[in-house]
Amino acid sequence: MCPKTFSKDILHEYVPQEYLREIVQAKNSSGMLFLYYALLADLKPMLDDWVPAENMHLFEKACRKYGLFVYKESLFVDMPSLDIEKTIGKESLTTTKVFNAPINSKYPGYIHVFVSRSKEILKEGRGYGGYGLVINARAIHKLMIDHYLFGTFLGYPKCCIDFFWKYNNHKKYANTLFIPFKNTKKPNFLCNCLTKDTHSYLYHIPCSFDCKKTI
Repeated sequence: MCPKTFSKDILHEYVPQEYLREIVQAKNSSGMLFLYYALLADLKPMLDDWVPAENMHLFEKACRKYGLFVYKESLFVDMPSLDIEKTIGKESLTTTKVFNAPINSKYPGYIHVFVSRSKEILKEGRGYGGYGLVINARAIHKLMIDHYLFGTFLGYPKCCIDFFWKYNNHKKYANTLFIPFKNTKKPNFLCNCLTKDTHSYLYHIPCSFDCKKTI
């Protein structure tokens, strides 16, 4: 999900003293920080994130310092509500409602990036990480297999990828979080994805809130 502008009180409550400090400062956010730790510990092959366009040069510099490769996919700019209303299939759109602009344009927004320690993984995995598009006022979605392969490159457990592949249908399932809740016997805080856009150990929706693979 593309981030919005949160207050500094929320997103600046933690900045590392040293390790990864530059990345947090470039992002103006400590959200997803644990995913960078996991990436550098080889526990995760790749991640995708959103960086304020005006800070992109600082982010790339920070990633070079830590031996991370970056691919800039596109610039996300908030999509006008009028354009959304005119879109055929608008009810199938996700929470990310933006239009893609050239990365070097003057629009204020966030650049969608893919990050990895491996050039090879980055080159292949980024191809599955795009979002659905609105073309000629029609919502166009990527192939379902791309969701599956992208989850694999992000290092998510197979059981959670299978869950997402089956239930990530906004027309059929209004509340995706209720399904893992029903699958849960004893919740574990390590499976809490409710704060994934601010501070969390994970960034995927687990198949249950006691998923052993996620833990």
